[in-house]
Amino acid sequence: MKSPRFFSGYSWLAVGTFLIVLLGAAWFTARQVAGDWLNAQLVERYNRSAREELARGEAANALVLARRSLQRAPDNLAAWRLAADAARRRDQPDALYYQENLARLQPNKANTYEFIRLALHFGLDGDAVRRIKTIAASGANDPAYLRLAVQAYLRVGNSLAARFHLISLTELVPDDTDARLELALIDLAAGAADRTPELRETIRRLAEFPALRSRALTGLLQESIRSRQAKAGLALIPALEGEAESNSAVRLLLLEATYAFSPGDASARLSRLQQAVAARAADAAGLIDFMAARGEESAAVAWTEGLPAATRQSEDVRRALADCYLRLEAWDRLRAVALEGEWPEREFLRRALLAYSYRAQNRRTEFTEAWKGAAQLAGASFNHTRELLARIEAWRWRRERFDLLWKLFALLPGNSELRREIAAWEHLQGNTANLQRLFGEVIELAPGDLENRANFAYCSLLLDTDITGSAATFRELAAQDPQSPYYTTGLALALLKQDRPAPALAALTGLRPAYLAVPQRMCLHVWLLVLNGRINEAESLLESLVTDGLLPEEKKWAENARQEIARHHLNRGRESLLAARSEAMDRDDAQGWIALVRPQLGSTPTVDMRLSDRLLARRDLPALARLVRSGDWLEREYLRLALLAFAIRAEDPAGAREAWTHALTCARQETDGAARLESLAASWSWVAEQIEALNVLHQQAPVDRNRLTRLLDYYRARQRTADMIRVLRHWVERAPDSEEAVVYTYYCLLTNVETSRAMVAAKEALDAHPADPDRILLYAFALDRAGRSVEAGRLILSMPELPARTLSIPLISAVIWANTGNAAEASRAARRFDATQALPEESVLLRKITPQATRSP
Repeated sequence: MKSPRFFSGYSWLAVGTFLIVLLGAAWFTARQVAGDWLNAQLVERYNRSAREELARGEAANALVLARRSLQRAPDNLAAWRLAADAARRRDQPDALYYQENLARLQPNKANTYEFIRLALHFGLDGDAVRRIKTIAASGANDPAYLRLAVQAYLRVGNSLAARFHLISLTELVPDDTDARLELALIDLAAGAADRTPELRETIRRLAEFPALRSRALTGLLQESIRSRQAKAGLALIPALEGEAESNSAVRLLLLEATYAFSPGDASARLSRLQQAVAARAADAAGLIDFMAARGEESAAVAWTEGLPAATRQSEDVRRALADCYLRLEAWDRLRAVALEGEWPEREFLRRALLAYSYRAQNRRTEFTEAWKGAAQLAGASFNHTRELLARIEAWRWRRERFDLLWKLFALLPGNSELRREIAAWEHLQGNTANLQRLFGEVIELAPGDLENRANFAYCSLLLDTDITGSAATFRELAAQDPQSPYYTTGLALALLKQDRPAPALAALTGLRPAYLAVPQRMCLHVWLLVLNGRINEAESLLESLVTDGLLPEEKKWAENARQEIARHHLNRGRESLLAARSEAMDRDDAQGWIALVRPQLGSTPTVDMRLSDRLLARRDLPALARLVRSGDWLEREYLRLALLAFAIRAEDPAGAREAWTHALTCARQETDGAARLESLAASWSWVAEQIEALNVLHQQAPVDRNRLTRLLDYYRARQRTADMIRVLRHWVERAPDSEEAVVYTYYCLLTNVETSRAMVAAKEALDAHPADPDRILLYAFALDRAGRSVEAGRLILSMPELPARTLSIPLISAVIWANTGNAAEASRAARRFDATQALPEESVLLRKITPQATRSP
């Protein structure tokens, strides 16, 4: 009798399979748990390091570390608090963004009130008011809330809302004399005639408090001027004379009251005031502004001519004088004042006023240069940017206003209102690249923002950048919300970019007809119909399609559809005609363009291509232009556009430029497209266009050092530092430990671009190669830019006696010695620096230290 068989061969196979699955599940779970543990450890490490940096006073480094922590754990409360603290210590407006998220994750009064205080501190009064409204119910009986609400509503000019909160505050805290005075002043300004005597008496009683005296009497006098109450106003003038001794605003108010109530005495008071402030530059500038506001610009200018030289040469007086000349439209004199020398405190404003004079005289080149300098200098400071923006808005410079809004966005990337305004402008301008940049910077801060993730992915698809990643984004979003027409449109576009027009059309046509009537979707729908061979349907839709207000890439779908439909109707007869002409011209042995790109072309040239090759060889440019305007080039569209640019360049430079730019955009879709355009540009001796093609190649694959060198040499020769930074950024992302990374970090520090990251990068570079002179110089320069010049000097002194390969020892040494007060060493180092090849930023830096370097020690 046989023993029973408990397991057959199939049973063993099943058990084995089960064990393998079980082990795989265990391995996956362990890996997931280990990954979560490791991520938590890294987050805690970043937070701990950020706390240590804050304790050492290194707020910039702390902020970088806190942001790294947030990238790994976006809901990390400790990191949001550290980031807010670090940004607040640096007095940077991005503290508002971090505090807002801290209040979102921990919505208590302390966090919310701190957000409102920060908003008021940075002048973002609208943000403060919006947040105040959200907590109105919970804060109605809190004096701290009411005081913040009063301050915010007064800032935005809503005196009615401020009055309402002041009433509540005085009821809660009856002995709050500040609130009582503010309430009385608001009611007095409202002009209730029956209460005016009572309010005036209330304010006079409050003026008996020393801390409130000046403000109370000033408010009474201002109301007297507004209501033309001469008797009351004249009675207040003597009472305020004592306050005027130490308060320039009160002195000017008394002068204004004298003009209003006693014009005969105004000239004498003005004369006395002029004598009193002649040696005080800030007060003299205020008096010039006062006179200019009264329409007495010429008198103000005449008075400045008799001021002491030190007063007249001060920055404040020169600024006030420049404003007078601007009002008088004396452009030459305005320019002369602006060119007298730099303004240490507000150099951005001097350049802006200089730009105004150039613009008024239609000197566009000088205007552009001056304006770029003004915007760049203002962009490093939130307050300076806001001040310049106020000027630009008063001058009604629309395009320049958005230059500054971009600067503000760099400082306030979390401000949704600012973001919407910039997005609307860039969409109006048809600048898809800037839109992509805008949404990219937003999702870098807030990766969970679905709307901006979709916007960034859509722009990336339009520009043909990161098609794979953008397609994955829209697949994920469409799976979360299948009913969203925007996500479905993005998914259809992604399928189109992946050369899958049939499923793209199926996805898009699954939407309701009302959604398909939106111009952007209609454009895409038409093009997908054409690509799927449904010509008649596409032609019918084209008749009602309006492309105004669409982005260039979206308009291109309609343009492509029209061209393809035209080619469809004319294809047979045209093909036979072109074939006959091509056969006749093939006997011409002259070289055209195909030989230049044939190794890269990858397929047999079409009839149109061969014909264009012959026409180019014979330099029959009119015929070439006619041919390539409507030829059948399929995926080689960028070559057609390049030939069109060549054919029309002499007669229509602007059109040629547009065609070439479009060619570069189309070439990004082809693996070797930019390389072929670079070959053509080189053969035509188009230097600038060749550089543009090299830029595209470098961006796509930053691996060719020869290409990198050519680009850097080109931009260096033209002193275009920003372009060198852009080129180097792509290289450094691939090779962060290269010599180019040192140069890139140096340029960032030199131009104040991403200075916090540059500071960290400089330290990491030195830690990796502590004996390398270039990295020692780089970190010393970073320390100096961070205000730690003494440490930088010690680092310079410890350098080994080795030559630096990439950075200038004399320039960096001169800067550091000048900032540490060692004028003799700074002067010697400055003389060793060859300024003939200096970048503009290096020249500015050298000019700034030259007075210090030449000053006696």
